[in-house]
Amino acid sequence: MTWNIYKTSNNWGTAGASNTTTDREAADIGSAAFATTDTGQKDFTLTASAVQEWVIGALANNGMILIADTELNDMYSVAACGNATAGQRPRLVVDYLA
Repeated sequence: MTWNIYKTSNNWGTAGASNTTTDREAADIGSAAFATTDTGQKDFTLTASAVQEWVIGALANNGMILIADTELNDMYSVAACGNATAGQRPRLVVDYLA
């Protein structure tokens, strides 16, 4: 995946997955504040309705995209799911009430 291509020979509708018709949902489902001194784990709280829609199949779970509210001089590294250090891999934790 690159800024222009989401899969070999398949371009984003708009570079950077910016097209809210073909690339991603328009509504935010969560957020987190970052400081320039942040390191380590970062937690995002997602809206319960989005997670529930994934569970019941009403919303396709094609993954998530992290987008900065300002994309100028921002850089944060995120480990991939295949990172050699298991503790650095992204993970989804769902807390629910039965």
